[in-house]
Amino acid sequence: MQQIVFAIRRVAARPPTAVGHRRQLLALLLCLGLPWPAPATADTTTPESLQADASLSEMVRYAYHHHPRLQASQALVGAAASRGQREAALPDPMLELNQGLRESGNQSLALTQSIPLWGKRGLTRQRADDEVEAARATLHANQLAVERELRRAWIDYAWSQAAEALVGEQLSLLTQLTEQTRRRYEAGRSDLPALLRLQNEQARLANEQQALRSQQRAAHSRLASALAIDSTALGHPVTTLPAPPVPPDDAAPLLASLTEHNPQLRALRHQIDARARGQQLAERAGRPDLKLGLEYMRQDMMPRDELALMVGIQLPLQRGRYRAQRAEADGLHRASHWQLQEQEQRLAADLEIALFNLQQAARTVRLYQDSLLPRAEQAMAVTVTAWQAGQASFADLIASQRERLTLALSHQRALADALGYQTDIDALTGRSLLTYHGETP
Repeated sequence: MQQIVFAIRRVAARPPTAVGHRRQLLALLLCLGLPWPAPATADTTTPESLQADASLSEMVRYAYHHHPRLQASQALVGAAASRGQREAALPDPMLELNQGLRESGNQSLALTQSIPLWGKRGLTRQRADDEVEAARATLHANQLAVERELRRAWIDYAWSQAAEALVGEQLSLLTQLTEQTRRRYEAGRSDLPALLRLQNEQARLANEQQALRSQQRAAHSRLASALAIDSTALGHPVTTLPAPPVPPDDAAPLLASLTEHNPQLRALRHQIDARARGQQLAERAGRPDLKLGLEYMRQDMMPRDELALMVGIQLPLQRGRYRAQRAEADGLHRASHWQLQEQEQRLAADLEIALFNLQQAARTVRLYQDSLLPRAEQAMAVTVTAWQAGQASFADLIASQRERLTLALSHQRALADALGYQTDIDALTGRSLLTYHGETP
């Protein structure tokens, strides 16, 4: 913009003294509304510690306070708030001192301040508020993402403990049968092949137990990684998979909750609002702003000092730049709308898939829990009794034990899958595990 300055001069009644100079300068600063520095606020958040036997909700609460990704997101929220305060502030004033080269007695001191007009500062503040809300929604999205990773890691860790316990229980029973068969063989009431087959089955289960223990150590490391701590700093809590969730039959309430509470969608909506303010600012960028100033002049040729009031405007002559600014703002606004539409469709599909998987896993859990597993346990007990009485074959004994163990492991796996799909649904609908306990994340 080209600048045009108009000056109105007033002859001072008498030459100002040094005290008068200071008073005039102070009044000038107050009239131009210069900002005074605000005191910094201290962070009073008290960090929490993670106990060795911490529950899942305590782990989630700990991650909310200490996870580096969330600390970074929180810092970005503060940065967005500070950026908004900076952009909405008045430009810095300009202080000019002129000293004549040929006439040393010719001096002038001028102070000018640019003042945006046409509601530009208000739009800038509104855009900054929308950007802060978008940053807060992004923080919430990151919280739910960290919680989802943590809950899924905890579910895998709990499943590995349950599977290792089931194999250990089966191995203990098989060890007892092997010892009974060994005593019967020594007494001449059993043959050697039966004892060898039991010992082979015992060795196979022992190897499977060792594999599950290794898997449990890997799950423990993943759980520590989800908490962003070293695995040596994480205890070995005894976990138990809770009861399976009851999935809803209709997806409509969940889809409504997705639309209203999903933080990724809320962040995009705030981004659209912010870019709409950017469009309005781009439309008004070509309108001139106002510049006000005061100038104190002292010359040897003048009997008295002078004080001038300056008023200036900027001429918006670079029209191509303002057209490009408007085109950029329009493009960004349209892009945000398309991004929101794509994200809504993708997240709705993810929610439908997660709900279907949850319903299927819940049906599988009920099938194992109410029908298959009780029958397998009853069949194994009957077979063990019959085998000890010599009325069942060794193949029947091994088959019943393997069937019972396979069904028990499948039941725990289906339960873990159901809990994992519920975790996905909670993350999509913007619900934290802490809200189940009446807490605020």
